[in-house]
Amino acid sequence: MKRGLFVMFLLIVFVLGCSPFSEKHEGFIVAKQKGNDNFSITVVSGIEKSSITDSSEENMFQLADRGGDDAITFTVSEEEYEQAELKHRVVVRYSSSGMAESYPPQTTADDVEFVD
Repeated sequence: MKRGLFVMFLLIVFVLGCSPFSEKHEGFIVAKQKGNDNFSITVVSGIEKSSITDSSEENMFQLADRGGDDAITFTVSEEEYEQAELKHRVVVRYSSSGMAESYPPQTTADDVEFVD
């Protein structure tokens, strides 16, 4: 009985700890980049929509540079890239275990929800 409970406990810890949707980042798209076969968006949280409404694309890149810990660049699918527009609010789910230590940090998005 005790062994079964212990195994069940370990299974629950493993499933919760290894979830591909362990983190989420909500913010505004301030940059889009398209490479040969990869597509990415930079999302900054902690800013108000009013601060980006009248921003030019050049100002958006400055927001991405100033984002600090609040900016993350996500590799996304081509479909998500095409749907993404600058200044749109999104919720991105990702696994923090694959986060590249760069500026801004980079990782692959597991899911992108377009809020507006």
